[in-house]
Amino acid sequence: MRKVFSTNRLLYLLAAVFFILIILFILLFLNKPLEERLIEIKFSVSEKFGVDLNSSALIFGRVIPGTIISRIVNIENNRDFPIIVRIYVSENLKDYIISENKISLPPRESANLGFTLSVPKGTMIGNYTGYAVIKAYRENFYSRLPW
Repeated sequence: MRKVFSTNRLLYLLAAVFFILIILFILLFLNKPLEERLIEIKFSVSEKFGVDLNSSALIFGRVIPGTIISRIVNIENNRDFPIIVRIYVSENLKDYIISENKISLPPRESANLGFTLSVPKGTMIGNYTGYAVIKAYRENFYSRLPW
């Protein structure tokens, strides 16, 4: 009788481990980004103001400390299903760049995503470079989680 109890216990344990592995597989591997874009971000803190109208990167030009400048990036969902777009700004620019972290786009819709550069007074003069990563995911339960 004792051996049957141990065998059943082992089967339940193996079933639980198998179930956990399936859940992890779904969460980690099936929710890969559909698309990922790296956008360069540059600005120079200077005593003079200068604008750069580059459309392939977020280049803000020369800014004076205490200045706030905004740029718009258009995000399009050309798919037949809704997507979640997540935005990550490089660590070295998090104190200067303000942007939404996540937006939801219905099928065949577009949205403007704002990036605001805020250079506090007292910021050291020099060149600042970093990036933003924009990732598009199929909208599902996992993509709605806050992280």
